[in-house]
Amino acid sequence: LLEAKQYKKNEHMTRFYKYLIVLPLFAACLLVFNAQDLRAQSDNKAFRYFTPHEGFPSFVFRMAQGDDGEIWMTGPSGLVSFDGYETHVYTHDPTYINSIPEGPIYELLNDKNGYLWLIGPNGVALYDFNTGGFSEVSIPGSLPTFRYRRGMGLIQTADSLIWIASVDGIYKLSIPTLERPQPDVIDFGIDELEGDGKSARDIIEGPDGQLWIGSDEGLYFLNPETGSYTKAGPFNQVPDGTAVRRLLL
Repeated sequence: LLEAKQYKKNEHMTRFYKYLIVLPLFAACLLVFNAQDLRAQSDNKAFRYFTPHEGFPSFVFRMAQGDDGEIWMTGPSGLVSFDGYETHVYTHDPTYINSIPEGPIYELLNDKNGYLWLIGPNGVALYDFNTGGFSEVSIPGSLPTFRYRRGMGLIQTADSLIWIASVDGIYKLSIPTLERPQPDVIDFGIDELEGDGKSARDIIEGPDGQLWIGSDEGLYFLNPETGSYTKAGPFNQVPDGTAVRRLLL
């Protein structure tokens, strides 16, 4: 009886050791199979080159993605949208009042209020996703229109306001509404910036609510409530006189 019990015990131990050997081997086979499968998937990836013959711009200035996933691009010829299958080129039609402005589009912004903001040599325009039409932003007579023609920064802040940085001005615009279809425009100016060639190159909203302004003469902070500028110095780890062309937070 003791020998029979010892035999069964040895048999169970033998099966146990077999599992210890087989299970790691099985797991290793799964890892190898998965690695080969992933390698095969990566080998099947292809890079597609989009050309102007398919309607894409020959040179892309800016890109943005709409809320529906559609890709919008600006270039020397204007505005192009791509839904993943086909492109649509928006060109100026002088006979259509809601047509896109003529000329290239330099800056592009998809805001959170259903508008696509465009800046080109002929000013600022809006594309309404709901109506599918364009409208130009009227500039008050007290503001020089040429300042918009070289916009270099375009953002929407947390309070839904639109800010434009240009070669010689910072502008704040409100969002159009049914009651006020034309945005209110306020010129903040850049007289406080140093240097002879004063120009704002880019603009972003900082975590503290201040606006960060990149310029040829360095980095500035703009208080949107007071309109006052503060230049970032060595204490901000920004070397004096450093040209700041692009900002990313």
